[in-house]
Amino acid sequence: MIYLSSWRFLFYDVSLYSELLTKNNAQPNAFNATKDWLDYFSGKKELSSIQDFTELEKQHMTDVKNLVNGLETFMFILLLIFLMLLIRAENKFKAFFYGGIITAVFPLLLYFIPFEAVFDLFHKLFFTGNWQFPADSLLIQTFPVGFFYDFAFKIFSLGFIGGVICLI
Repeated sequence: MIYLSSWRFLFYDVSLYSELLTKNNAQPNAFNATKDWLDYFSGKKELSSIQDFTELEKQHMTDVKNLVNGLETFMFILLLIFLMLLIRAENKFKAFFYGGIITAVFPLLLYFIPFEAVFDLFHKLFFTGNWQFPADSLLIQTFPVGFFYDFAFKIFSLGFIGGVICLI
């Protein structure tokens, strides 16, 4: 739940996108395209209004939107389950302590797995259609793999902090 909350907190943070796109030398119009995609994900913009991307790229981003919606729903379900269990827990200290340990240790385990392997597995699990595009595609130029590495690092750093706070 902490990692999903970290992801959700960062997902619509436009300033974070600006920082990561600049750091990863995304194509010049990447920031505007990113704002368009975020508006699409949040329901403020229709897919048909997003220009310059191929139909395959748009289909992938529709799959991303569906995943985002599913993850948000799952996060809120987990939050409700957590609150119900917390209310019933006899020893709330233990719940936070052990939950904090698990949450804090999780990103340390990921440190030993190459990011590319996690990235590929994530896409194989959650995307049935196309998710691999040529290096010169607009989608890859807008969101280079380094962008996703840095975004994941931010999510896991924030989640790690959340785990440590639970421990404390």
